[in-house]
Amino acid sequence: MKLSDAKRLVKNYPDFPKEGIQFKDISPVLENPEAFKALTRSAKQKISALEFNKIVGIDARGFIFGSVLAHVMHKGFIMCRKPGKLPGSLHRASFAYEYAETELGIQAERFSPKDNVLIIDDVLATGGTAKAAGKIVLNAGANLAGFLFIVNLPFLKGIEKLEKTFPGVPVYFVLSY
Repeated sequence: MKLSDAKRLVKNYPDFPKEGIQFKDISPVLENPEAFKALTRSAKQKISALEFNKIVGIDARGFIFGSVLAHVMHKGFIMCRKPGKLPGSLHRASFAYEYAETELGIQAERFSPKDNVLIIDDVLATGGTAKAAGKIVLNAGANLAGFLFIVNLPFLKGIEKLEKTFPGVPVYFVLSY
């Protein structure tokens, strides 16, 4: 399956979860083994020259692609979770995004100063979620190697916001709408 075929499977839900939001649903891609494979293959190609040893997947759909890529690329996988989902001491960051305010956390013992970390999520919209995850990685003392998103919504300027917050840190994406 071509990447363009996989792109057509992503479903748009207008006004979800609230009016004015155009939700991009990757569920049909995940159901289709060939589409999922095409996206995963393309994602791996995008980051193949990047030096990193750990992948942070953002709750929850970032877990899907992050864990698959960590497995096939022989990297460690770390979950970046919403409140109340992880035990122990956490590195945290609060943020506001398109339709809510919340925080993310990562267990404090997951990083060392030697770690080069790639952050993965399914959709890049305004960049708030990714910025919070990036701040957690840096506050934990690790190096931020880059960001990878399956879907980019360029009209929301998330890439520009990440590049401003984390100068020199590359931002990759597989599909753009």
